[in-house]
Amino acid sequence: ITVSHVDGLITSEVEQKLVLNANNLYLKGKIDVSQKGYTKHPEIIGDAGASYGGKGAYREGEASNPVYGSYLEPNDFGYGGGANLENRGGGAVKLNISGTLAFSGGGRIYSNGGYSSSGGSIWINADIITGSGYVTANSGHHSYNPSGSGGRVALYFRENQGFDYESRMAATPSGVPNDSCK
Repeated sequence: ITVSHVDGLITSEVEQKLVLNANNLYLKGKIDVSQKGYTKHPEIIGDAGASYGGKGAYREGEASNPVYGSYLEPNDFGYGGGANLENRGGGAVKLNISGTLAFSGGGRIYSNGGYSSSGGSIWINADIITGSGYVTANSGHHSYNPSGSGGRVALYFRENQGFDYESRMAATPSGVPNDSCK
């Protein structure tokens, strides 16, 4: 099948993984599972940021949860962090595209966390990738609580036809690069 999604949104329910299998995906809108992950991890003490692809930040007397999951095959939800028990981490997206994944017209894939929460996971398998979209699994920014970590992003392709993955993919804690995006 060929999926065309113009100026729209594909999303998932809370704590439900989004898996899309297609021959071709021409993404003009966005796939967004931001804040569709878990609420606060039970090992987080105080207002600490949640961990996933890296360690969440914390102040003296606080603690974050352990780093977890695979950077080669990321498929976990992010966790919520900070003082608000309703904060959620990023969700989980897996795309299996047997043909072309084409970002056009601002196509984006998001799995970002809420305030002090960790990003989620994005796992893309495509034969050919092209275009100029963005793929992010970042922590949510909070002005006075410690940051959560970035999530995890993995991209596998046979042929790259101009997608600049080094500048258009990120899994960072509130905009600070880490090594969770491979």
